[in-house]
Amino acid sequence: MSTGGARVRATVPRMTLLLTVVGLLGVSASGPLMTATAAPALVIAFWRNAAATVVLAPFAVRSRTALTGLRWADLRGTVFAGVMLAVHFAAWVGALKLTTVAAATAQRRPVSAVRLRT
Repeated sequence: MSTGGARVRATVPRMTLLLTVVGLLGVSASGPLMTATAAPALVIAFWRNAAATVVLAPFAVRSRTALTGLRWADLRGTVFAGVMLAVHFAAWVGALKLTTVAAATAQRRPVSAVRLRT
């Protein structure tokens, strides 16, 4: 589509930019912080998921009507996703305890998604 030579400027809401920066800083700091922690890997993974639950629970309570309308298959899928996230954190934090942050972060590539397609 031609704009007749005029430049179209897309604006991004400030809240989107702020949340993007907060998310990037959080993800970037997680590896070094977990490596510096003296607790066992499973304890770190548990408390990370517990903290996320505390942060996200108020949003779930606010959208209670949407949650009560979920089918059993949807709930099963949600629980499965939560369990897989916990397994991911346990494995990743375990890798952090055994190697460098750079090596453990490089192992986060989506190899499992590629294997599922073959």
